[in-house]
Amino acid sequence: MRNYAKALGLKIVREMQETVSGASQKRPLREAVMQLAHTRAVDVILVQALDCWGRSVQDLILTMAELEALGVAIVVLGQIDMSAPVGRMQARLLSAVAEFERELSRDRVRSGLANTRARGKLLRRPNAHRAW
Repeated sequence: MRNYAKALGLKIVREMQETVSGASQKRPLREAVMQLAHTRAVDVILVQALDCWGRSVQDLILTMAELEALGVAIVVLGQIDMSAPVGRMQARLLSAVAEFERELSRDRVRSGLANTRARGKLLRRPNAHRAW
């Protein structure tokens, strides 16, 4: 990402690596990035992948609108530049696909759990301790 930023002529203000899921509501590093945008310390946010920023279409659209109003663009490494209309459209499409995949995965897990319960199997975490 450093090389990509350099190739674009961007000055790196801060590097962060979020370890919390894109679907999580509590993402302290993302909030720190948003604070940088609000204080106008950055004008571009470079991310590895769009689903690293968030998987909810609604969240992405709201965040993009907020950042656009601040004059800050999200650039997805080698793929999408949301400072342009075509980039914003691509971001919305990819976010919708990521959200769809997450919902499918959630449905498969729920279905698998229901099937396991229907067969009478006990569901518990592998390392769960038994209470006597």
